[in-house]
Amino acid sequence: MGKLYSATFCGGLPVLNIVRRDMVCGKVLGFRGIFNATPNFILEEMLNGRGYADALREAQERGIAEADPSLDVGGWDTAAKLVIAANSIGHTMMTLADVSVSGIEDVQPERLQQCRRDGSVLKLVATAERIDTEWRFRVEPTPVPIGSFLGGCGGWEMAVEMQSDTYGNSFHKLWEREPVPTAASMVRDAVHLAILERQGSL
Repeated sequence: MGKLYSATFCGGLPVLNIVRRDMVCGKVLGFRGIFNATPNFILEEMLNGRGYADALREAQERGIAEADPSLDVGGWDTAAKLVIAANSIGHTMMTLADVSVSGIEDVQPERLQQCRRDGSVLKLVATAERIDTEWRFRVEPTPVPIGSFLGGCGGWEMAVEMQSDTYGNSFHKLWEREPVPTAASMVRDAVHLAILERQGSL
């Protein structure tokens, strides 16, 4: 159940709970988003002229990026969250092997500036796309329009946009610069687990 491990997906962003509880009468047709604040912060800082290594160091000092940041910048943390969300939201049975993954390590400032000139901004986007009866999954640096929902997702923000047959399009965003919201979400899941145990629902 999503409410028992919701903190594993974008920390304080309660998307799994929203889908399992508030969107129960609908069917999710697809979703995409920015699931890791570290690459989002780094790309924004690089766009503004800051060096990659310096931006990464700040993310580590704040406790957002890991001491070994390869999972963050390589896209694998985002891919793992995509797997969690897809199996919970899309009712699939997928693994990391089903995700095409590309990170931000090789993104150059010139590409970021070119995106700006084109009216877009580069984001590390996770996408779950349903084509006919099959799902396709990918994580990659993706230009999105500056005026779009994901394009307006700032450095320390994470975001998800979903399409469903009943509820249409929904948009969810969270600003998380320190690890406190994730810690609070772990407590949230523990509280829900305790309630279920008391009710004898487990």
